[in-house]
Amino acid sequence: PPRDTVVPFRRASSPRLPAADALAALDHEAQVIAVIAADLHQHREIDEATWQRLALAARRIGEARAVVAPLRVKP
Repeated sequence: PPRDTVVPFRRASSPRLPAADALAALDHEAQVIAVIAADLHQHREIDEATWQRLALAARRIGEARAVVAPLRVKP
């Protein structure tokens, strides 16, 4: 897909997310976080939509990690 297209993460039903797909998604979400962090560093006000996008980026990073390397919980 084109570089500016975000590919949705696969759910646990998929055995693995190809590393290239995971890195592309992580790269995009990291860039989103970096832009928002730069705004915060410049003491710019962050609106609700931006906070929600920041939360979405963090969730997507966590989901990618869960798909690529699921946590192993010992009983």
